[in-house]
Amino acid sequence: MEASTHVLDMLRDGRYHTLDEIAAGVGGERLHAMTVVKHLCRAGYLARDEAGYRLTTAGEQASDAGPALKPGPRGRRGEALCHRLWQSMRIRKRFTIDGLLDDALRPSDHKPARLAMTYIRPLVRAGYLVEMPRPPTGGDRIWRLIRDTGPLAPTVRTKVRIVHDNNTGEDFPC
Repeated sequence: MEASTHVLDMLRDGRYHTLDEIAAGVGGERLHAMTVVKHLCRAGYLARDEAGYRLTTAGEQASDAGPALKPGPRGRRGEALCHRLWQSMRIRKRFTIDGLLDDALRPSDHKPARLAMTYIRPLVRAGYLVEMPRPPTGGDRIWRLIRDTGPLAPTVRTKVRIVHDNNTGEDFPC
């Protein structure tokens, strides 16, 4: 049973539960329990006050319906940093990491320069981008977009080493 489903079932008794009680119910790890509770609160399934956590009406309905939440990105599609980087690449055509991050960065992004490079490298190998020669005077690395297939950002699938084009449905080795 998924931890979020287990927590919803555990809280069906209608009383408030502390985080320690919830942690004991999902295997004893407090950090894991905090993550599960956070996701359930964001989804509107749990309410919190001084006494602890309890199910909301939506939580009761979700518990009746079955599996509560599936892991995955939060928010609307397109809010992820990779999508914002792709939009910046499409607008700029030629860009540096700093230029992309000027366009796409949000305060909540964690290690954005590192993520930008891990997104750019496979796009170069798949033929979406080409790195321009550095000028003799040095300077930042510059890339150019050479395969702009549409507004949906390509998805890098590192385990199978492909870049999936969400606009055309094609896969490219990387």
